[in-house]
Amino acid sequence: MSDPEPSLSDASLKRQRQAIAWGSGLFLGIGIGGAIGFSLDDYPLGFAVGIAIVL
Repeated sequence: MSDPEPSLSDASLKRQRQAIAWGSGLFLGIGIGGAIGFSLDDYPLGFAVGIAIVL
């Protein structure tokens, strides 16, 4: 019987956590920035808010 899932190294776990963090930040930035830009009809402001959330 083989291992169902190989163990990950510390570097792999760190990279995986960083990818999840960037992905969720990008998702929130696009969602909130897009909503602000659409609702206020001010897309540069929405873009700036989205970038600020991601970073």
